[in-house]
Formats: sequence, C-alpha cells, structure tokens
Amino acid sequence: MVFRRSQTADRASLPKGRGAAEGRVEKVLGPGAYWIIPKRRLLLCDVRPTPFELASQELLTADGLAIRVGLGGEYRIVNPGSFVTESSDAFGLYYLEVKQTLRVASGELSSQSILREQALLTARMKELLAPIAAQLGIEMTRLEVYEAVPVGWLRPCVSQVGSQRRTASGSMAAGAPRSRPSVLKSSSTSGQWMP
Repeated sequence: MVFRRSQTADRASLPKGRGAAEGRVEKVLGPGAYWIIPKRRLLLCDVRPTPFELASQELLTADGLAIRVGLGGEYRIVNPGSFVTESSDAFGLYYLEVKQTLRVASGELSSQSILREQALLTARMKELLAPIAAQLGIEMTRLEVYEAVPVGWLRPCVSQVGSQRRTASGSMAAGAPRSRPSVLKSSSTSGQWMP
C-alpha cells in the first residue's frame, strides 16, 4: 500500500499520518510516499486550523444575572501522537471541556465585564483550557464571543411590547392613530434605547 502526498505544499498545512503497531504510536510521518506493511495501520490527522462553534448557552455570572453566550473559534492539532492516543474522540472531549470552562469562567466574571469586555472571558477560558489542550495535543488558535446578551431584561420588554401592541390594535379599531411601542423608541443622539 502506498500513501502519497504532494511534495510542493507546506508541511503544516497537510494532514500528518502515524505508523502505529500494536496500539502504540511508532512515529509521526510527514508528507510523502510510504510503504505500510499489513500489520501496521496509518492514522491521518488534519493539522490545518479547524473551525468550531459552541451554541448559545444561558449562564449565570458572578453577580447572579443570566446572560446568553455563544462562542466560535478554531483549533489545530499540534501533537498528532497525543491526539490519537489520549482519547478515542479527542476533539469531542475538548469540546466538552470548552463548554464546562465557559460555565466556570462566566461564573467568575460579572455580567458587565462579560458584556463590555468579552476578551476577558476568552482570555480566562484559554487559561483554564491550557492543561487539557496540552494533554490532548491541541492548540486553540482563535476563540471569540459571537453573542453575549443579557437574558433577564428581555422577557419584561417582550411582554410590554406585546401588551402595547394589543392596546394599539384595539385603538386602531376605534380609529385612533397607531403609535410605536415606547420600549422600542430610541434616542438618535445618544444611541441608547429609552422607555
């Protein structure tokens, strides 16, 4: 059996393979052609950055407020030997650790610091994830918060808008002019929402 790889591409951007005999990793192979004897098995690892997304979760912060946070980022395999030997599903394990770390890190920070300075949350998460990432042979190349929304204030606003719409639709039937709900009026000079 021959395993062929392009010789012109950069080594870091190609998948790497490992020769494994009897369940242990013998060596990490770079790109190229290799003869693999029948008693050995070649496992491939893509070492290019791979994107992932952590769906939005409702979390409690240190000050007891609920926020909804969603993350996205990229990881890459830096140690293929560890990646295949430490777990049968190394990224699945790492993904669970990212979810748990998000809960821990958000519990350590206030809601205002998470909403205003999201880099604090991602920096703390990277710090907490470093030991397990090193064990699994993974490097977090990018981690960003793509959604951070306070949860508690949204429900009263939605119910207030709904009641104002019902009132407005009742007055429309009577022939009165319809106005926008006061919750959604904005101040054009300050950029803030006003009641």
